[in-house]
Amino acid sequence: MNKAKSFLSYYRQLLKPEGPYFIISIIYGVAVSLITLAIPISVQALVNTIAFGVLIQPLVILTILLLALLIISSFLKGLQTYIIEIFQRHFFIRVSTDVAHNLMLSSKYDVTETYGVELVNRFFDIMTVQKKSTTLITGGIALALQTVLGLILLAFYHPYFLIFDLILIVILTGIWWGFGRLAMATAVEESNKKYKLAAWLEEVARSNLLFKREKFRRAIYKKTDDSVFSYIQTRKRHFRLLFSQIVLLLIGYAILSALILGLGGFLVITGELSLGQLVAAELIVTAILAGIGSAGKYLEDFYDLYAALNKISYLYKFKPDENLGKPHVSFEDFNLKVKFNDTPVTFEKGKSYQILCPYYNWKSDLIDTLRGFDEKGRSKIQLGNISYEDLCTFQLNDHIAVIQEPQVFGGTILENLTLGLDKISMDKVDAALELLDLKKVVYSLEDGIDTVLNPNGFPLWDAQLLKLTIAREIIQGTEIIVMVDLFENFDRKLHHKMLDYLVDGDRTLIVLSSVVDEETRFNGHILADADGIHICSDASELKKMWVKYE
Repeated sequence: MNKAKSFLSYYRQLLKPEGPYFIISIIYGVAVSLITLAIPISVQALVNTIAFGVLIQPLVILTILLLALLIISSFLKGLQTYIIEIFQRHFFIRVSTDVAHNLMLSSKYDVTETYGVELVNRFFDIMTVQKKSTTLITGGIALALQTVLGLILLAFYHPYFLIFDLILIVILTGIWWGFGRLAMATAVEESNKKYKLAAWLEEVARSNLLFKREKFRRAIYKKTDDSVFSYIQTRKRHFRLLFSQIVLLLIGYAILSALILGLGGFLVITGELSLGQLVAAELIVTAILAGIGSAGKYLEDFYDLYAALNKISYLYKFKPDENLGKPHVSFEDFNLKVKFNDTPVTFEKGKSYQILCPYYNWKSDLIDTLRGFDEKGRSKIQLGNISYEDLCTFQLNDHIAVIQEPQVFGGTILENLTLGLDKISMDKVDAALELLDLKKVVYSLEDGIDTVLNPNGFPLWDAQLLKLTIAREIIQGTEIIVMVDLFENFDRKLHHKMLDYLVDGDRTLIVLSSVVDEETRFNGHILADADGIHICSDASELKKMWVKYE
């Protein structure tokens, strides 16, 4: 029962919007199943006609009627195939958009704690849902309808056939209740093991350089073998349940086929059933039992569909930022007011500051708050005339950029620099690259600024990617730039060249560091420690206070 409820919950969450496509397809399926019954009924009429006299006219009429019905049936099957194709497109578009939306709105902790990149692998199960649901709708539901309608029609031929119907229903119910729910659980477990193995192989690829050691090689092979063995064992358990159902269905097919033939023959001999009815009943039962005998394929498709829906549902579990902000925000200015260690500090627009803090957790909390991740700390910060409580993460990041590590995505260098800009000034792009000593590097690549970066930033190095990240914020015109511990990433000349440019601009610059910069012309020098916030008059005073932490 729980598995049935979970399947229904997955259906409501993932497939309900496509419900109209299913309903139309099922209606077509019902019509096709009803028309399919015309074949045994036509055969019955044909046999009776031949038995009582050879008349050409009824035969011709019967043939024409059957042909018309079969043409209609073929037309409906064609329409059903077209509807299923439209469903697949609609489902792919909707889920793709939903996943992108959920990932963008998800909190930092949802993505980092679950390793979002690996989690997104589950998106590929969308193909499984498309194919398996199509098979079940066109074949599985058609088989179910054909079976139900066939059993109903069979019951009208003789009461004994009603007993046959009940026996078949009991057998099918027993096979499902005995193995079905367990098979659903093992299908999900098998899928979990598959993704766990895929995640490990991705890790081997990601940490390729780390693992290139002789003493690591055997450990890598062992972990891979363990993951493969775990998957195979789970697959065996699932297949054992599936195979048991298939064998029982085939045994039922053999027994019931023989039973209906013997029972039908007996009824004809005793005069309780006509020869035409026997042939029609045999055709109906043969179609039903042949379908049931091959139902193992549909069972496997159902279990695969259940496991795929389970996996895709994880992509809908990201919790969005609870603070959606106000739809339209107008800033009077971009002064940043921060209550740091219970002491209010104001960073004025267009000025530059260096902050030294010996405590990593304080620095980390401030960074998370500035990025909009710290919900509890939002009341401590105000941007211009707007409280952080009235801003969402997207609105914050439009005006504040925290640069702590390289931030790039899989796209061209130009896309990484100008993403979101309607008008692109290549002079501005080249000037930013030149400032950070990147222009020659970028244009020396085969495709220049149109070179596509891998998600890991290749072919650029980490230091170059960090420069690219800074260049992006310069080009984007971000009002407040916060740099965190970047001194060691650049040589002294470039470091001061970059800071002098940012200090002379009209943006606010905040440098969080563990090294006192005595050369850059900062407007403010701050030390944040256990004794409070110390506003220093110049870099020399800051250095004297910082000595005890060096």
